[in-house]
Amino acid sequence: MKLFPAKLLLGIVLSFLLCSCSSDDNGGSQEVADFTVSNFTDQRDGTVYKTVKIGTQVWFAENLNYTLGNGQSTCYEEDATNCLFYGQLYNWDDALTACPNGWHLPSEEEWQELFDYLGGIATAEGLLEVGATNLNTKINFDLLAAGWLSNDTYDYLAYTGFYWTSTPGDGTTQLPSSKAIIYSPGTTLEFGQSSLGRGFSCRCVED
Repeated sequence: MKLFPAKLLLGIVLSFLLCSCSSDDNGGSQEVADFTVSNFTDQRDGTVYKTVKIGTQVWFAENLNYTLGNGQSTCYEEDATNCLFYGQLYNWDDALTACPNGWHLPSEEEWQELFDYLGGIATAEGLLEVGATNLNTKINFDLLAAGWLSNDTYDYLAYTGFYWTSTPGDGTTQLPSSKAIIYSPGTTLEFGQSSLGRGFSCRCVED
């Protein structure tokens, strides 16, 4: 029996999943194909975000860039130009409610669903990076290494991104914590946990 490389099989599966269903005879709406980009306007401030459908989920394809009135969101190094590309950094308590109506901060399980759909976390690391493609189809998730704010110090911009989940930590740390995604382009995509006061990025997922 001829065996096929795992990456080739993944490509075949994703290629199949890209096919959208046609409209039904009664004029039903057409199913949106995987990796299709749409736009969403945040009515709170008029910011327009790219969104992307992957499996049964619809995600922001950009980091959240909503300014909170309590001063608990910030641009990296308080430079507004960084917000234009990297979005803002939020502590965990504020991140829980920072997404616009109809969207929410994803749980650890929702991130895992995304990774599983793409073939597991090791495969997803390459497929979620900026500009990633599969069989010449752009994935459009564009995960960013947006750095962090910790103890009033900004660090890791362009090297590592830290993304809050809504899932509390496992209780093994000295301080209250939350599960988070740690991402370094080309090297790392993993779950971790962090104390709640750090400034991390947010991706929103549709309710």
